Amino acid sequence: MSKPSFYLLLQTLAPSLNFRSGIFNVPSDHKLGAGLFPPRTRGPFGAVARRFGFPSPEIACRAFYEVCKAIADQLGHLFELSSDLTRVLQGFHWMSLPNCCGTLGFSRFGSGGSAVIAQALVDSEGRFLDISAGWWASMPPADILPRTKLHSSQAVVLCGGPPLQLNGVGSSVPRYFLGGPCCPLLPWLLTPFDQAEAGPAFVFNSVHARGMLLVHKAFARLRARWRLLKCEWSEECAEALPFVIVAACLLHNYLIKCSEPVVEGDMGVEEEEFAKFEGKGDEFGKRIRAVIASHLSSVINP
Repeated sequence: MSKPSFYLLLQTLAPSLNFRSGIFNVPSDHKLGAGLFPPRTRGPFGAVARRFGFPSPEIACRAFYEVCKAIADQLGHLFELSSDLTRVLQGFHWMSLPNCCGTLGFSRFGSGGSAVIAQALVDSEGRFLDISAGWWASMPPADILPRTKLHSSQAVVLCGGPPLQLNGVGSSVPRYFLGGPCCPLLPWLLTPFDQAEAGPAFVFNSVHARGMLLVHKAFARLRARWRLLKCEWSEECAEALPFVIVAACLLHNYLIKCSEPVVEGDMGVEEEEFAKFEGKGDEFGKRIRAVIASHLSSVINP
């Protein structure tokens, strides 16, 4: 993180850090540095305490969690699904995904008994639009999705705009998200075709795969920049992991907004496949997917 980005973030978070802090002899910039240091380097809190002038590792650890809390409280507006949907739609339009509002994906963090799953929605620039973290590692995504705020609120977000008329096919499509084969096919969540060796289904799956790559890359970049998310968490700290994941996603968005350089990550972890959803797809969802597939086929393969 560059100095300008750091001090702009400090200006935003300082009132919250000062209010919560019982460590009045440590400057706010040291506290913020201590809060950002562990997730970037996996450094133990003893090293963090020495580097930033804290009297003990325990206080350095406390500073880390205070910073995470301040980020969640003050930067929540950087989840821009509702507030900047026009920009989101335009970004996917340039990817040949008409009326698409985001790409939905899942990833595991931690390992063993402390592992959790995070569900995320991202835009065409790899910003996180929505995050829900802390689900049991054994839960399939199809069971997680109905329990999330995104599922309960999607109608408000997606029905706020008119369907888009597609040239050449004489039909319109409502707003929707893309989802992987681990998800159910819904009117607002379009998954790939099972059989797509040629024709419109093949074209749709190819474009769909490019869209899904966005969420895989976003998770990989998150781990690359904040390496603490790669670690195995002890049982006593595991309950804080979902909270840290959310804070890391907000910082990820903040750095994109500040035009900070992208840190590429290992895509191998993100290519881990979740079990395919075996249920029946929604009939209206099938019709919407078929319309988009026909449109893409006429545009990409005229």
